[in-house]
Amino acid sequence: MAEQKEKRSASMPWSDSELRTSIDAYLYMLQLETAAVPFSVVEQERLLISGPLSARNEVSVRYRLRNISHVMKERGEATLGAYSAAPQVGKNVKARINGLLDERQSTLQAIRQMVGNRGAEADELDEVLIGLHQLKEMISSLASEANPVAGIGHNKPPENIVIGVEDISEAVRAISRIESAVSDHAPDIGTVERSSNTLVALGMKSALWAGQRLTDFSKAGAIAAGTSAGLSLTGLSGQIVEMLRKVFTYLF
Repeated sequence: MAEQKEKRSASMPWSDSELRTSIDAYLYMLQLETAAVPFSVVEQERLLISGPLSARNEVSVRYRLRNISHVMKERGEATLGAYSAAPQVGKNVKARINGLLDERQSTLQAIRQMVGNRGAEADELDEVLIGLHQLKEMISSLASEANPVAGIGHNKPPENIVIGVEDISEAVRAISRIESAVSDHAPDIGTVERSSNTLVALGMKSALWAGQRLTDFSKAGAIAAGTSAGLSLTGLSGQIVEMLRKVFTYLF
């Protein structure tokens, strides 16, 4: 069975949707890495394979991400440390990757700014707590729609990207645990990291969800959902990255 899946993954041409998903996942992880937020690339790969890239296996997804590293390197952009550049990428696919990256200039610019801001002074505890509270309020509001967030996931979700009420509830609980941990005189780093993983997963889902609906992350008003929850989800991944950056910068 595993061999059949490997052959199927290798023989099927990559759709525009699959390439878009791979690039949005890559850029999201690159933001996490640039912000010094700990995360597991293996867990993110599993999320992709269990959802929007379910027609692919681990080897295929990992190699495509390495292809993206190669194109990013050629463009003079930062690359993900976990994925060494793999130059063996077809001319057509390479052109499509470049085209999709061209549509994500606002995200690439944000990453460049993050690279330039490395070593910035850490926020004070009260600032971190205010930011966590604001993020929690924002995420909580996603489930307060008359048509709850589960509707966003199940109303023609792009490529199996489903964001449900339980995702929101888990994220809210995770932020509460982080608030409690960082407030302690001896913060429990393990609790913070485990809770951070929950937020990282939600950020990945929201990045992929938004990326399937936008040709450019800067065009937030173009999101197809047309709901306040949909509009919030568009920028949620970046806000999660920024808040976790503040948390870990404060702790370390």
